[in-house]
Amino acid sequence: MNKKLLALAMSLVMVMTLITGCGKEKSSYFKEIAKLEEMNTGTSTTELALELPGDKADLKFLLDDKGNTSVKVKLDYTVESETKIAAKISAKLGTNEYGELTTFVLDGNKLYIDLGTLTETIKKIDEESGKEYQELLKQIGAKKYVSFDLKQLGEALKTDLTLNMDKDKKETAVQMVKDIATTLEKDFKDLQGQDGDDYTLTINEKNASKAVDALDAFCKNDVKTLYNKVIDGYIKILGSDTDMGKQFAEMKKDTKSIDEIAKGISDKDKKKVVDTIKKGKVNAVSKINVSGKEGSRVAKWSLDTGNIKVDTEDLKGNVKVNITSEFKEGKASIKDSVPSDAVDLTAFITSMVNQIGSLDSEDLIQ
Repeated sequence: MNKKLLALAMSLVMVMTLITGCGKEKSSYFKEIAKLEEMNTGTSTTELALELPGDKADLKFLLDDKGNTSVKVKLDYTVESETKIAAKISAKLGTNEYGELTTFVLDGNKLYIDLGTLTETIKKIDEESGKEYQELLKQIGAKKYVSFDLKQLGEALKTDLTLNMDKDKKETAVQMVKDIATTLEKDFKDLQGQDGDDYTLTINEKNASKAVDALDAFCKNDVKTLYNKVIDGYIKILGSDTDMGKQFAEMKKDTKSIDEIAKGISDKDKKKVVDTIKKGKVNAVSKINVSGKEGSRVAKWSLDTGNIKVDTEDLKGNVKVNITSEFKEGKASIKDSVPSDAVDLTAFITSMVNQIGSLDSEDLIQ
């Protein structure tokens, strides 16, 4: 009888294993980050809130009703494709309501920037400066938007400013993120966890030593290799024959700064960092969750530092940072965001670039 009960129990366990996903790879914080990189089209909203102690006279407009310096920034963007993107930036300063700062629209090789709304915002903060920018817009005949042809500007600057990427370059970009995620997954595994459906990364008083040890291991064992992989990726994406590609190649040769980082953290400095985390009552938690089927996924990411106690010569009190972001994958269009009355500054900027390029070193010195 006991053998029959054991057999039945084992059968139930096997059935439950199949139901819950036998063979399904368990995800993690950094694996979810890699999934987010795969989402190429859709709409997103990101909000950043920064709170600092302070009542400096020149920053009165940033004070909230508690006397703290408060800044909130919101980014709403639509991605139709890699070369069709619209992004609106809004801000909430102090006790004011959210107000639009500016909008950027990339439509193929054409980049549009809303300078009119930005100028109005500057006027509210500093009326004199705002009037100067307003006068400058009038001189170039712009009411709100200006535009630039990135392809023409790139040719003048001898570099590729466009975001056009073939299949090979796209795969390179995705692989770069996967390499970063895989490396961080390995080095910071002890800081990862799960809260319901959310995968978490936490740094607090309890795991301060583990966090610093993980950073030390990353610096000593992986930072240089990862740095080279990322640089190689950018060279491939930008093109080794472009000016920017060549600049990245030079960065790979000059490894002085990265060599310093690769030395890791001394025991003395480790103790200082751990003590700082504990003294500051740090409880920073980042969460991410990617749900749904490919093509209509929803990614939610957040970072909440909690109140970090700071006591320096310039800053005393609590510092708090909170970031939330949601990306909804799917078909999207920027058609309604493309302005029809922008002033094209491509010829003007190209002319300036060409004039600077034609000057020799003596002319520049003079």
